[in-house]
Amino acid sequence: MASAASAPGRTRPRPLGAMRLLERGRCGRKPARAWALLTAVSLLRPHIAEGVEVRGALSNPAKFRETKMSSTATVDNAFTGPERAVDGDRGMHLQFNGCALTEKEDSPWWRVDFGYRIPIAVVRIFGRWDEGSILTIHEGLQLRIGDNPSWADNEVCWGGDNITLELRAATVANCIGSGRYLFVIAPWAKNQELGLCEIEVVPRGPSRVFEWQAAVGRSFDIGIEGQAFDKGDRIRIIDSLALCGEASSMTMHPTVIPRSAPVGEPAEAKSTTEGWKGI
Repeated sequence: MASAASAPGRTRPRPLGAMRLLERGRCGRKPARAWALLTAVSLLRPHIAEGVEVRGALSNPAKFRETKMSSTATVDNAFTGPERAVDGDRGMHLQFNGCALTEKEDSPWWRVDFGYRIPIAVVRIFGRWDEGSILTIHEGLQLRIGDNPSWADNEVCWGGDNITLELRAATVANCIGSGRYLFVIAPWAKNQELGLCEIEVVPRGPSRVFEWQAAVGRSFDIGIEGQAFDKGDRIRIIDSLALCGEASSMTMHPTVIPRSAPVGEPAEAKSTTEGWKGI
């Protein structure tokens, strides 16, 4: 981060604290894993200027997380376990790359457990594309997200009986929702396989790190870019040493709320950009 130039006889600005997404109720220094509230250092300090930093969410919170599916097919010279869909390999060939593959059955499904509740915006699905993929269902799919480990008890965020996966490319699904579990299901399938070579999840929230310099006692604006913003989003300005909450909690510590500002909705909230004025 660039520092503001110091005027003669004045003290140089001190390093800023951090403004970042609330990570499971705490203000850590790692990028946030879940969209909840934006947090920031307090600017109420006796210095000429402070910095503000906004951090985005993990690029793919599904990667290497715990997975499960309705069954696992056995194929010679191929890895077919459910974890193959979150191993970071976008290759779509079963033998060369490895893909999650169920046995032939009714309504096959696949699931990833994020480990905690997160909001998501987009899911990219890389289906199977090889000489045996004709046996694998590529249409009639659903995405469901929620907190129940059973797919039938979670909300549909994308899909339908006429949905067809792209061949040799990712299928991009706009899946706006929140939950601990994400499911890919073929609910209308009869005696068919479900093959998934990679699943990538784009969380809701800022897409990268954003930085500002602001003078104490003067208002400033914050503008961020990301995914699936709306007028219901809020930010919290807090001291960098404040306790946000317990690691296992999604509730902010009670001392945070009285010290937070600004209040109210953002001045601008579009799908991919959001801003607050006069902070």
